[in-house]
Amino acid sequence: MSQANLDDILFADVVIRDGLNRKYFSPRDLRRLSHASFSTQRAVDGLHSGKFRTRQRGQSIEFHDYREYQPGDEINHVDWKVYGRTDKLVIKLFEHQTDLAVHLLVDRSQSMKFNGLIPAGDSKYDFCCRLAAAIGFLISKQHDRFSFASASEGLHRHASTGSTTQHLIQVLDEMERHEPTGSADLAQATSQLLHVTKKRDLLCVFSDLLDADFQGNDPDDLIKIFKTWMQRGGEVIVFHVLHQDEISLPHIADGIFYDIESGVRLEADVSAIRDTYAANVQRFLTEWATRSRKIGVDYNLVLVNNDYLHTLARYFSRRG
Repeated sequence: MSQANLDDILFADVVIRDGLNRKYFSPRDLRRLSHASFSTQRAVDGLHSGKFRTRQRGQSIEFHDYREYQPGDEINHVDWKVYGRTDKLVIKLFEHQTDLAVHLLVDRSQSMKFNGLIPAGDSKYDFCCRLAAAIGFLISKQHDRFSFASASEGLHRHASTGSTTQHLIQVLDEMERHEPTGSADLAQATSQLLHVTKKRDLLCVFSDLLDADFQGNDPDDLIKIFKTWMQRGGEVIVFHVLHQDEISLPHIADGIFYDIESGVRLEADVSAIRDTYAANVQRFLTEWATRSRKIGVDYNLVLVNNDYLHTLARYFSRRG
């Protein structure tokens, strides 16, 4: 049997064994991410080349532990003696070099429901969950720890970190269990998370950042918390997720604009406000990018599209 055929059999076995076929993470995603890796200092595009793993494998360094086989692991790293005794596929791990803990925080406010002027495809919340699930998978694949929480009127249901496939499945279930509603209060959620995490942890925020600018919240509050997180030795990554229809107004003459969070409706001549709207959006994006990067936050503007893995590939390539 060829290595390719053996890998396909093991891949199918893992999907069935672990139930990794969910709304925000599918076998297709699993296979495409199987060679990627993620680290605090940089995320490396394993879709192109893999390095900077947090655990090294090899006989020249001290044996540390076992973990279950994941699709993308080298077949020759499987401990076949253990398989012969237990019928379980495991990989040897050697000398844990870093203790990586990543906290994934997804904005679950009402505005995250938006999926275009003509609703189709993923909403902003769906897209954020896909990004977060992929990063969570990469972290658990490396046997590092991650947590998940949503921002809904502050921090919602933050659980302790985990590194197992079962932990990933619980996170995927949590993502599907709740719909966007109300306001996020992202600054409060991030502040609460700051006080229950350790120094040097990594924070990934997935949000449209509209809550921090237009819902009576001062964006300075969130920037200050990011700064505190950085000052204690951690890292902050922001995925600023917006829909293309929010960046530029649709090509219609007149329209009624509806704020799905406040319920306010406004009738407007679209052609008359198009340039002003575009200038305000650009000012909004530039301010967030400038202020974030000034304090060392890894800021990334991301537009909702049909293939979020391409978004991650571009991000990993730039960051690597």
